[in-house]
Amino acid sequence: MAEAYIIDAVRTPRGIGKQGKGALAAEHPQHLAATVLKAIKERNHLDTATVDDVIWSVSTQDGMQAGDMGRMAALDAGFDITSSGTTLDRFCGGGITSVALASAQVMSGMEDCIIAGGTEMMSLTAAMSQEKMRAGIKPPMMGSYNERLQKVHPQSHQGICGDAIASMEGFTRADLDEVGYRSQQRAAEAMAAGRFANSVVPVVADDGTVLLYIDRHLVHEVTSPQAFEGLRLAGRPVRRPEATFATPDHNIPTTDRRLPIADPISKQQIDTLRNNCREFGVRLFDLGDADQGIVHVIGPELGITQPGMTIVCGDSHTATHGALGALAFGIGTSEVEHVLATQTLRQAKPKSLELRVEGSLHPGVTAKDLVLYLIGRLSTEGGTGHVIEYTGPCIRRLGMEERMTVCNMSIEAGARAGMIAPDQITFDYLRGRDYAPRNFDRAVAEWERFPGDPDAVFDRVE
Repeated sequence: MAEAYIIDAVRTPRGIGKQGKGALAAEHPQHLAATVLKAIKERNHLDTATVDDVIWSVSTQDGMQAGDMGRMAALDAGFDITSSGTTLDRFCGGGITSVALASAQVMSGMEDCIIAGGTEMMSLTAAMSQEKMRAGIKPPMMGSYNERLQKVHPQSHQGICGDAIASMEGFTRADLDEVGYRSQQRAAEAMAAGRFANSVVPVVADDGTVLLYIDRHLVHEVTSPQAFEGLRLAGRPVRRPEATFATPDHNIPTTDRRLPIADPISKQQIDTLRNNCREFGVRLFDLGDADQGIVHVIGPELGITQPGMTIVCGDSHTATHGALGALAFGIGTSEVEHVLATQTLRQAKPKSLELRVEGSLHPGVTAKDLVLYLIGRLSTEGGTGHVIEYTGPCIRRLGMEERMTVCNMSIEAGARAGMIAPDQITFDYLRGRDYAPRNFDRAVAEWERFPGDPDAVFDRVE
């Protein structure tokens, strides 16, 4: 009997697909399936004419998951017109079933190359088509509109199923929910740690935007009050409080901080930040805390900022964190609320701009002088629509604080963000910081893979 091997595996980001509850709710299941099929094709330089079958599972063959999902998604992904497709209806666990069936097909010698997967139940799906709903037809339960069977075997909702599982296994429903909650936590932590970074592919919407997962969200007192109030009014928690860090830095006194804050508006904003962080469980580096400081300084100083992360803050100079090899940019108050609620942000992919600086700085010439010179050459709008990567021997010789100065000023050239690839200077700076990875050497081994290749292609080079 032949052996079956899994050559590659991809998936979309985690996200609840139920309407009004998750970041993937607006995406058609066929589009999500096509996203991963296209990634498989491109990552493996696959001649899709050699694919014998696409086996794809759906939760129910109705509504947006109806039809031959496997074949339609394959065609949507640009597969050869001869691509065949098999659709399985499996409610839960269908992706695993698809893979098992594909393995059996290969091991039996019937087929050589199969792509197998599934669109999970949590992807947007209607229990029935919109036409049927408008016609007043009730959603089907077990039996595919077989009224006799529905009366005998009514479909149980997930809450009742959970009670039944707990009862059969001899423990309480609370214990079952705790197990499920811990499982979700472990999955979120694994994703945040980048353990599945090589398999997760972005979902690009029809308008060219992509749902970007945010690794770190930095919050201050000026752009956050309305965002927290929006959560409060909607009854939503902060999606990942452990990835959210707050500090007052715009309205704090420059004199003796032990004295009461004289300006009433400044005092109100800082008090509001304290109350919001306390209510929503966000870590606050408050006045009097040894780690309190400028929001874009404490991130690197504490090791909260790390290479490869996506970082946002309601402040235009968030690009400072790009000095450590992170993609960091400022966002508005409505976006602050969106990140607090979902830990994601929908963004259009910016263009790339390489600013290469040869030579070295003469004595007395600072990093601020350097970046002002670069902005003068580029103009205050020359970086519009781009993320700048600063490269070259001169940049490599800069210390970490100097790199922060350079990246901080990227916005003054109109750029979305600025960054410098991580190197030994970056690693030495982060080692031993409070929030640095515990297994630091393993993290460094991963970070060393991040810099672009010498022949990397940019949209523009200056």
